[in-house]
Amino acid sequence: MSNASYFGEWLKAETRPEYVVSTQEMKELVKDDKTYLVDVRETDEVETGPICAKKYVNIPIGVLYHSLEMPDEEFKKKFDVEKPKKSDDLVFMCLGGIHSTFAFQMAKQLGYEGSKHYLDGYFGWEEGKKSEE
Repeated sequence: MSNASYFGEWLKAETRPEYVVSTQEMKELVKDDKTYLVDVRETDEVETGPICAKKYVNIPIGVLYHSLEMPDEEFKKKFDVEKPKKSDDLVFMCLGGIHSTFAFQMAKQLGYEGSKHYLDGYFGWEEGKKSEE
């Protein structure tokens, strides 16, 4: 199996409904203080606009694995929020769904079993807001 074929199959597996949050579900989750939104966009990408959630942290994809492995105190010092617990419900998001897919996969490997990802990403969020206007 070629790398492209393998990646295509892997990506398809991670788009199963039990792992993906829709834009409508995101609207409800950002109001929820039980779901932790982990934004894996780069700092300059976040400057284009945030998604305001009660539990939110921006961890750029390049440092996500290391950050989720940090001791709780170090995480809090670096990100100024409590580190998510492995039992927490997490939703990963990025600009358009690719990095959130990788983030979701990393989190699963690290034992964050309540993880999902927002496949539509920030672009989908903004499009959803426009369609409401």
